[in-house]
Amino acid sequence: MKIGKDGKIYVARMNSPYLGVINEPNLQGTSCNYVSNGFFLDGKICKYGLNNYIEYQTYCTPTTSI
Repeated sequence: MKIGKDGKIYVARMNSPYLGVINEPNLQGTSCNYVSNGFFLDGKICKYGLNNYIEYQTYCTPTTSI
């Protein structure tokens, strides 16, 4: 699983031409609006998951030492 720049969570699905998408990750249960075939990979097949790189610059605020 990996969070995208749009705030949605993308879920790797083994041997699938789609990624699952959690559209509302801050909501519980079925309210999160998970779509199993949420993102088409344009003819490619998902195999081993998504990369582990996290784009901290996008989601975190820099801190400073006092």
